[in-house]
Amino acid sequence: MTILQSYTTQMVLLGTALLGLASGIAGTFAVLRKESLIGDGLSHAALPGVVIAFLLTGIKDIEVLITGAALSSITAAWLITITVENSK
Repeated sequence: MTILQSYTTQMVLLGTALLGLASGIAGTFAVLRKESLIGDGLSHAALPGVVIAFLLTGIKDIEVLITGAALSSITAAWLITITVENSK
């Protein structure tokens, strides 16, 4: 039982439970709005954002890489929205 008494294990379990709860709620709304594959598009768009952020800055700092991923994902979400609106 010592593994469950570890602070690190408790924080990992708590974080995992909260992430699962938030993902379940967000996923339900995505399915209801028929946008269940938007997560795939954003996750695939995040990797080029990380690569471009690293190539532009040359820094392996997590804040820089996450900023690149976020900007790339926001751009992809915007482009997906425009594509869906113009294809109907």
